[in-house]
Amino acid sequence: MAKTSAANLNFSKLRRGMVFWYDPDPDTDKSNVPPKEVDGHIIKDYIMYGERPFVVVSSDEACRLSPVVQVCPIGSKVKENSQYDVIYNSLNDSGQSVIKCDQIKTINSSELYKYECMLDDEIMDEVTIKLRALLGITDTETEVELPVVAMSAEEVEELVDSKLAANQVDFSNQLDGVVTRVINAVSTMLRSKPVSKPLEPISHNNLSNRGKKQIIVVPHNKEKK
Repeated sequence: MAKTSAANLNFSKLRRGMVFWYDPDPDTDKSNVPPKEVDGHIIKDYIMYGERPFVVVSSDEACRLSPVVQVCPIGSKVKENSQYDVIYNSLNDSGQSVIKCDQIKTINSSELYKYECMLDDEIMDEVTIKLRALLGITDTETEVELPVVAMSAEEVEELVDSKLAANQVDFSNQLDGVVTRVINAVSTMLRSKPVSKPLEPISHNNLSNRGKKQIIVVPHNKEKK
C-alpha cells in the first residue's frame, strides 16, 4: 500500500475515534518473521504485526497537545474469550472488525497515514469501557488521602477513624457556635425592648385620691324680682 506523506495530513485536527493505517515494523520482512525465543524456549507470539488500521484512543485534548498518541490495532478475526476486544460491523470481507484494546500502543502521530474513517460514539464508548477494565480504572474515589509510603491494614483503619473523629468534633463545634449565637441574639433583644411598661410609684396621696371624682362648683347669681 502506498503511504501518504505525513506532511499532507493535518494532524492538528486529529481526534479520538479516527482510524488510520500504521505499520509498527516497517523494516521487518513480514513473510519471514523469526519465531520468538526466550532463554532457549520458543514462545507463541500473540502480538499483532504488519500494516493494518489503528484507531486513535487518546482524548481530543491529548491529540492536540502531544506529538504522540495512543492507538489500538484493528483486526478481522474474532477469537473466543477475548474480553478486551470490541467487535463492530465493517465493510471488510468478513463483515466484522475487531479492536484489540489489550494491544494499545504509543506512537508518533506523524507515523499515521491513509485516513480510513471515524468510528461512531457507541463503538468508542465500548472501547472506553474495555480500556478502563484493562487498566484497572474505576469510578470509586477514596475520601482519605493516603501517604505514598506503604501502610498496614491497621494503620489505614486508624487513619480513617481519626478522620471520622475529626469530622465529628468539627460538627459539634459548629453546633455549639450556632446555639451560642442564638442565645446572644435573644438576650440582646430582651435588653433593648422592655417586656412591660414601668409602674408609677405608689404614694399616700395617690391612694387617697384613687377612685374619687373631682367636683367643680360653679357660682350662680340669681336675679331678684
